[in-house]
Amino acid sequence: MQYKIADANHPRMGLGNKLCINPKYWCRSHQVWLSENDVKKKECFHKPTIDMISYEKCRCLEKADYYSELKKRGWERQVC
Repeated sequence: MQYKIADANHPRMGLGNKLCINPKYWCRSHQVWLSENDVKKKECFHKPTIDMISYEKCRCLEKADYYSELKKRGWERQVC
């Protein structure tokens, strides 16, 4: 199965080719919107560090309002 990304044809694309009803986060790696439940399900705030000793937030996860501010300034999204 080929996964879709959020683009002009599917602006609210979420995980598993489903529309994200309440997007709170943007995943730069997968280029999809994530809700609070999706973030908990994927454990985005609990990723192991490089040394495998502790945990950190996924570096590709951004809050949704962060991108709306950058978009106003003409900034384009970058792939992680």
